[in-house]
Amino acid sequence: MGKYRKILFAVPNFRWEKGDVRTMWNIHPYGLCMIASSLRDSYDVLIVDANFYNLSPEEFVEKVKEYSPDMVGISVLTSEYANTGHLAAKLVKGIDETITVVLGGVHATIQWGEIEDHNIDFIFTGEGDLAFREFVDMLNGKEDSCPSARIAENPYKIPVIKAEAIQDLNSLPLPSYDIIDYKDYTVTSPRESVDEPQVYPYGRIMTSRGCPLNCIFCQVNLIMGKGFRKRAVENIIKEIDFLVENYKIEYLVFDDDNLFFDKERAKNLFRLMIQRQYNVGWHPIATAVYALDEEVLQIARESGLQYVDLAIESGVERILKNIINKPVNLEHAKKIVKICRDIGIHTAVNFVIGFPGETWNEIRRTLSFAEEIDADYCKIFIANPLTGTRLYELANKTGSLVHNRTENSWFIGRIQTNEFSPEDLAVLRAYEWDRINFKTPERREKIAKMMKITTQRLDEIRKETLKKTWEILLSTK
Repeated sequence: MGKYRKILFAVPNFRWEKGDVRTMWNIHPYGLCMIASSLRDSYDVLIVDANFYNLSPEEFVEKVKEYSPDMVGISVLTSEYANTGHLAAKLVKGIDETITVVLGGVHATIQWGEIEDHNIDFIFTGEGDLAFREFVDMLNGKEDSCPSARIAENPYKIPVIKAEAIQDLNSLPLPSYDIIDYKDYTVTSPRESVDEPQVYPYGRIMTSRGCPLNCIFCQVNLIMGKGFRKRAVENIIKEIDFLVENYKIEYLVFDDDNLFFDKERAKNLFRLMIQRQYNVGWHPIATAVYALDEEVLQIARESGLQYVDLAIESGVERILKNIINKPVNLEHAKKIVKICRDIGIHTAVNFVIGFPGETWNEIRRTLSFAEEIDADYCKIFIANPLTGTRLYELANKTGSLVHNRTENSWFIGRIQTNEFSPEDLAVLRAYEWDRINFKTPERREKIAKMMKITTQRLDEIRKETLKKTWEILLSTK
């Protein structure tokens, strides 16, 4: 079989990097289970999710020792937690330096050229569903090359396997959830959020990859390649059948950026869900408001849609058109929120403030619009210049990027202009989030219900958020 017979995929624990993890998500290891599906006919595969099970470094080491793998593939979701991947690599090499360590995931895909770590033998970027199998076969001498990927080298002489975007998503097998305790993932979540499933057990699914747009702050095109690729409706239904029949799921979260982009495909999917009488509630993680109309929302509601998270981004047309590059019509956004309210769909709206070139007055206008649109919940984010995005380039070009701040950058931002500082935005964001969302007892009760918590717990979260804001601001002085 060659040198590599036993392969372990690892998700390091985010808490190894930060004790207070505000960006913690209940991430199902969907991608790793997809890769496992292409490997397991010839290789032994195990997934160790140190993040989900909150494993200590010592517990992680024991899991690796027990399996005794020939190769360990470490997946790091974001560069915010890059150090957890490096620690995992160090721990693996400490067990046996002959174990081959491969670093993959979003962090590796975006910043492969900056990774310098002698504990990492290979860096894997892009979509590994098929290419990872080709890569292992090549290392074992079964193949002369890896046809679905290019092999390069980073400046620190670490070989880089650059997997291509998979065009035919319908050709992929279903994820191998049977090699993990998948039921554990379906019944719990670590966050108190309006985005959480309304009932359990629940599953997660992706019906498409990529995005047709190129918003200034987004890394999707860098992670998944340019363009929009979609699965056929019948192929999606096959996976929903699989989840309902094998795991008795009662709720679905669609991890798509563009579930509604092709409206006819979306309506056909929802009609089939109605016909099959799943009786399963669902919501997408984010929804482009420009892709919605009353007809598609009516059909979606009948099929089980409970909640939409609407990406509006700004309440100022100049910012939308000239900076963000998003085709949002603000009057249309208002109509969509009203339609959702009328037919019983809960709504959240997303806004981003603090772009280079944005004035303080425009930021205030965005927050006024966020209040005016009267959604059930309002999210306010501070623009964060992620590596490789046009926002990063713009902030760097205009001298707006604060280079020496990485800790807590997700919370207070890294952009400073003559109009605002990161600290200004952090205070404004925290207090406007609190004012807009919780100004009446009725709103507080509704949001608590959406979050599946008591109003008393909601008040605690509000106090904790404001307190944490000031603690972080004081720590940066």
